[in-house]
Amino acid sequence: DFDGADIAERSVDEMQDLGYTNNEQLTRWLVQMEQAFPNIAKGDVLTGMVDEQQHTQFYFNGEATYKISDPLFTQAFFAIWLDDNTSQPKMRKQLLGQSK
Repeated sequence: DFDGADIAERSVDEMQDLGYTNNEQLTRWLVQMEQAFPNIAKGDVLTGMVDEQQHTQFYFNGEATYKISDPLFTQAFFAIWLDDNTSQPKMRKQLLGQSK
């Protein structure tokens, strides 16, 4: 099981590792992610999707739950997994269809 607040804090840490250093912005994003991320139990699915305006819509078990309408957040959040400097290079390859 994963605590939603822990997921939010880890996400901010990952963003900082990728060079996002505006503390005011990171604090705002942390608060929003704490609202967006529920506690996750085995079998639960939390999904983030990007819309045409570069906003992030979160879904929990298929139901829309929270939207963050900040294109810079979207860039920073998805960079956690998709940036060349991600801490999860194997997952990046899987997400980009590059794993064999």
